Amino acid sequence: MNLRKRIIDLIFIAAAAAAAVLLFFVNPSHSVYMPKCPWHLLTHTNCPSCGNTRAAYYLLHGEPVRALMYNPFLLVSIPIFLFVIWVYRFDNATTLRIRNSTIVSKVAIVYVVLFVAWWIIRNIIGV
Repeated sequence: MNLRKRIIDLIFIAAAAAAAVLLFFVNPSHSVYMPKCPWHLLTHTNCPSCGNTRAAYYLLHGEPVRALMYNPFLLVSIPIFLFVIWVYRFDNATTLRIRNSTIVSKVAIVYVVLFVAWWIIRNIIGV
């Protein structure tokens, strides 16, 4: 792995860790400093990501059931996000085979379809 790639990885890990530490100590439900969803502010409907910050807060505190109440789609997104990171950040025979196959594009298509379906469903049933 070259030096530039390692530096980018370290910056990403440091930023993710800093965000996790901040989110661990600041409850987004009670903080005026945490950003609000611009889509929700404009349309008064929920975007597919509404509630992710609160869900992540409760996941960091070991409360997955409470996290599910805020946005169950986050729990679908996390493994897909980790899969994409694994495929594109690590160079080994398996990840190279996956990158050269159609698996990644199929995963992306399925994720986008689920994302849009969740957007529609959550506004119909009011989740």
